[in-house]
Amino acid sequence: MTASRSGGGGAHFPRRLVARALIGSGTALVVVSALAAGGVLPLWRPRLPAPPAAVLTPVTRPTPAVVVLGARPAGPRQPTVTAVPTRPVAATPPPALLAAESGDLLLPDRVTPVPPPPPTPRPSPTPWPSPPPWSSPTPWPSPTLWPSPTVPPSPTPLPSPTPLPTAVPTPPAPGLPERLVIPAIQVDTTVVELDTRSDDAGNLEWDTVPFVAGHYGVTGLVGANANVVIAGHVVTRGMGNVFRDLYRLRPGDPIVVYTSDGEFTYRVDKLALVAPDDVSVLAPSKEPQLTLLTCAGEFDFRTRSFNQRLVVVGKLVR
Repeated sequence: MTASRSGGGGAHFPRRLVARALIGSGTALVVVSALAAGGVLPLWRPRLPAPPAAVLTPVTRPTPAVVVLGARPAGPRQPTVTAVPTRPVAATPPPALLAAESGDLLLPDRVTPVPPPPPTPRPSPTPWPSPPPWSSPTPWPSPTLWPSPTVPPSPTPLPSPTPLPTAVPTPPAPGLPERLVIPAIQVDTTVVELDTRSDDAGNLEWDTVPFVAGHYGVTGLVGANANVVIAGHVVTRGMGNVFRDLYRLRPGDPIVVYTSDGEFTYRVDKLALVAPDDVSVLAPSKEPQLTLLTCAGEFDFRTRSFNQRLVVVGKLVR
């Protein structure tokens, strides 16, 4: 155990010695640097050999010319510098002028003051010519007035034209009816001639025809001052129903009757129900009149006829 410890301590001895040497040299370097920085310990400077004699020969340089403001140099090629001062230059030069290259100080007693050139008088400005006095403005000519327009006389009003009488076509001559048209109930039927007959007891019977309307020839002509009677069936099984809707007519509805010579228009004036034996509706008239006749009321199966008659009376339209 003792031998191993002594052997280990002998191995570390050189290392400790080297460490102490490094620490001491570093401390000495720091101290020397501090003394040199403070100027206590001068640093070593190498000495250079003396230069040869040729190098020590001074080089003569020409004295640079001093340019004074306001003076003209002697050399012919030197440019002329003319300074126009805005203010007069002081007569006393500055105490010293420093040359541009020589570095010598020129004392005031060696500098010859140069007086500034007299200021060049400026020509007085030419006054502007006074403007000529303005003459009184020429008045504008009075505007020419246009003559007032001549108002043309109002035209003489033309007399209103007298309306010419409307030509009324000549009505056709009265004649027998051939065709019957009632627009309100959509009737357009042929009209044939009928006659009267008497029964066994001697009573007057009015004949009728199937499917068309019939005109009783004993009455007047269409268009004449007479009563024109036209009859037709209302509802039958084998005789037609040409006047089925006759009851729907109203006063003012037109009825047109055609003859061989022209047409005549009647307007409904009244409607009435009469007894079957009432023949007053067939009486003549002093004015143009149209009477349409058909059965109405209730149907009697014993007599096989209706118990009333429907009468439509119309007046001629002139």
